Amino acid sequence: MTLRARTFQIRDGEEAANDEENLAGFLGRVQVERIETAHLPDGWRLLVFYNDTKAAEESAQIASALASSLKLWRRDMGRNLAVPEDDILSDPDLQEVARYAPTTTLELRVVLGVKGEGGTTYENEIVQAVRETLDDLS
Repeated sequence: MTLRARTFQIRDGEEAANDEENLAGFLGRVQVERIETAHLPDGWRLLVFYNDTKAAEESAQIASALASSLKLWRRDMGRNLAVPEDDILSDPDLQEVARYAPTTTLELRVVLGVKGEGGTTYENEIVQAVRETLDDLS
């Protein structure tokens, strides 16, 4: 997760209730890491450092769906080609592909740390499986 920051103002007077309500709503949607405060003549300023939990949850759900789909695809490919599943895509590599969801062979090579033009034997098929899964999720 990437740490983000957002500023808030809690004004003195009648506006304070609205400002506090806006802040409370925001704090309910994020994972707060730290809050810095400063008192100024017209009220308070807050700098909230947070992680966006909704985005993190969505990313985790997509990665999980991709991993499940890739496992099924790898099993079927292994059966059809009569080769061990690990020869098609190892478990650690499968998890990395699910995490980063590469949709081009170049992205796949970066994710898998493949150097040069050689690539992996099944790179086109892996990328196609990722694309199809992402399309199904949309």
